[in-house]
Amino acid sequence: MLRFDAGALALFPVFIAAIPVYITNRLATPMVARHREYVADRAAGELVGSHAAMAGALITLDREYSTQYTQDLRVGWSTRAFGIVPPPWEERKVLDGAIRFFYRRILGTHPPTESRIERLRSRDG
Repeated sequence: MLRFDAGALALFPVFIAAIPVYITNRLATPMVARHREYVADRAAGELVGSHAAMAGALITLDREYSTQYTQDLRVGWSTRAFGIVPPPWEERKVLDGAIRFFYRRILGTHPPTESRIERLRSRDG
């Protein structure tokens, strides 16, 4: 039989109240990180003098990164927020598309490179 003392029962509302705070934090952190990427792209484009040049640099980095390296440098989970491309995806047989969407789009810290390039190109045009 489980027994709870008064101290444990008093903490129960705290745990219940912490659930929405955790969920909000879990969703807000990636949103802020993605916004920072867009702001950094815009600032870099202004610093260089051409957003199109920055978009071209992103295309070059994305192309060279996918073909040049033999070892996946995105594996380090502690440093994934500093990468340019999203971390590698492990293929799953069941619900792969939904899980990929959730982790990459909802909880992902980096927007898709294509989206970053579109935003940069629209700034010059």
